[in-house]
Formats: sequence, C-alpha cells, structure tokens
Amino acid sequence: MKRRLLRILVSAGPTREYWDPVRFLSNESTGAMGVACVKEITRRGHRATLVNGPMTVRPPAGIRTVPVITTQQMLKELRRYWDRSDALIMTAAVSDFRPAQRMRSKIQRRAKERVVLPLLRNPDILKKMARGRGDRCLAGFSLETVKGIARGQEKLREKKLDLVVCNWIGKDRTPFGEKRTTAAILDRQGTVQWLKEASKTKVAAALVDKIEQMCYQRKQKGGVQ
Repeated sequence: MKRRLLRILVSAGPTREYWDPVRFLSNESTGAMGVACVKEITRRGHRATLVNGPMTVRPPAGIRTVPVITTQQMLKELRRYWDRSDALIMTAAVSDFRPAQRMRSKIQRRAKERVVLPLLRNPDILKKMARGRGDRCLAGFSLETVKGIARGQEKLREKKLDLVVCNWIGKDRTPFGEKRTTAAILDRQGTVQWLKEASKTKVAAALVDKIEQMCYQRKQKGGVQ
C-alpha cells in the first residue's frame, strides 16, 4: 500500500538579536543540519517547508523557504505553517535572549571600560509549538558542553517532545558546519540511537526514519497518547 506523503516543517540556521543597527547576538550555526533534513525529506517524496535564519549553506532549489532574522520572527512563521504540517524538525540554533532595547543609532565607544547590556528571555519555540499539537510530531536538538544525554532527556519531558537529537561542543569538537558529528537520538520510550562521527546526511536520514514511523503510527491510532 502506498504511504501518504508527509508535510514536514524544518527550522534551520541561527537567529540574530540586534542591539544597535550593526551589532547583534547570535551563534555559529550554518544551517547545514536543517538543509540536510530538507534534502532527505524531499528525497523520500515528502513536502518540506524551511523557515531559516541567516544561513551560510544554500537550501536546495524548489523548496519553499521562509527567511527570518529574529527568534520572535521564526516563531511567528513556524506557527503560520504549523496547522498544515505533520511534523516539525527544529534544527535552528535560536538566540535564547534578546537585548531589552534596540538602539536606533550605533552605540559609540566611550571612555568607560564596561558596557551593560540588559537582556530579555526569548520565547521557547518548541514549548509553544507543543500546545494544541494534536497528532503532529516534534523533534528538537540539544547542544551541550557536558551531560548531553541527561539534558536531552530533560528537554523531552519539559517541552513534550517526541525526539531530541543530542550533540556536543567542546575545545576540539563542534557540530557546526558540514563536518561529521557524534549525535544521539532520544525518544520518549528511553531509546538512545548513537551516530558516531556521522555525516549530517546520515543523521538526517536516521531522524526522518523515526519521524515517518511516528507519523504513520499516529495516523493509524488517531492521535497522541
């Protein structure tokens, strides 16, 4: 029997939070993981929508792309497409905080050595997307320096996710860019699937495998338990 094609929403890249017209808070995300997921989704014949911050990796041609800058903009656009989607893969490395005030003109260097930058907490996109989700699947990423598995398990519970992909950053290890990475995919049942020194393509394939399985099972059962 032919399987139903899925509509999968993917976020990718960093977000930027400007505190004056030329300076911003951000991170080193390139968008490579999100693009790898989009390629795997479309290779299987599913439909992908990509909501992305300022990436350095080019998305494949023919994909619906929705460019954003800030975390709040990303949340707005993800919500816009959420009702028409079966799953969300949140690979984007969003800024958790934003400046309390964005200055209209460039802040000039002053004689004093210290400048205080008050910050506000940005919305937790995955927590908000989990509300009223119905039978849709949610997958997030957890980048940590230590205790990656434990933190990933916390995110599964706290954010009511179906899957979390854990990876690590350290002095001699970074998951950013198109390099190979060591990752672990966690699910609600306590399963841990290790992918050691794997390409982003391989991680994406393993993740989409699990999402396909969950989406089809839930459609048969009629919803999330």
